[in-house]
Amino acid sequence: MHIELQRAKPSPRLPLGQAACGAASVDLDPPLGVPMAGYSTDGHRAAGTGRALRARAIWVEDATGEVVVFVVADLMSATRYLWEATAVALATRVGITRERLILSGTHTHTGPGGLYGQSLYDTLASCWPGFDPLLVAHLVDRLARAVQDA
Repeated sequence: MHIELQRAKPSPRLPLGQAACGAASVDLDPPLGVPMAGYSTDGHRAAGTGRALRARAIWVEDATGEVVVFVVADLMSATRYLWEATAVALATRVGITRERLILSGTHTHTGPGGLYGQSLYDTLASCWPGFDPLLVAHLVDRLARAVQDA
């Protein structure tokens, strides 16, 4: 399985004329019952929460308007598909392109599976095989929200 995303044209951004940075954190809020990642086919489904899964974003901009955004999410890993999809959302929302986005996961095994867009991991990394496009859309929205808030 290969999933392709269309690249979005970024919204225009005006430089601030000074360096700036911001940070934000949002809940990822995956639904209960989603298969958790990294346990393979012997894994578990989410039955409750001890602590919320979070996405944390840092926005760094220089005086000329050059920007880099760092996002760390409580997921088993960042994935190319999730990175690309988040970049598409950010291009239209805040003018940030994929070249300006760094996405990383904390490698928690309590995060959801089914978000890889890559057949090996979508088949073997959780107890319920498959890619979940609705979950990915939800996560992309939350990751983009963290960047917007930052």
